[in-house]
Amino acid sequence: MKKVVFVGISNKCDKSAFDCSTASGKIIEHIIKHLSCACEKINYVSYAPTDLSGKLRYPTKEELHDSYQSFICHVKTLKPDLLVVCGNLVFKELKRHDFSFCKILKIYHPSYIWVYKRSELDHYYEETLDQIKKIILDTEK
Repeated sequence: MKKVVFVGISNKCDKSAFDCSTASGKIIEHIIKHLSCACEKINYVSYAPTDLSGKLRYPTKEELHDSYQSFICHVKTLKPDLLVVCGNLVFKELKRHDFSFCKILKIYHPSYIWVYKRSELDHYYEETLDQIKKIILDTEK
């Protein structure tokens, strides 16, 4: 069975990757329900980076750099056929490394769609599912 791994940037405090209690998690879960393959959800940075007041923030370049070894070990353990990378930040990090062992698909981060393009959510679902299914079919040839 083919395996798809959805990759986000980092967790929210006390939440797992794309936790279903978040808007992004609900969107990713909707996509997963329409796929006939094994799916996992992980983050590039395995913890919730916070500022001094405890508010969630984007990881620093150093935190991204420091997270790579742990991330790549996790990915290689999962052995995906496809990494679905949510957002530019993670995609830019992955482009700096060799991922010839699997395909990579970059999509808009679901939180971006939820906040700025909610009226296009159905199109986002369809387009993302079509892209994933096409790549999975191509790897079966």
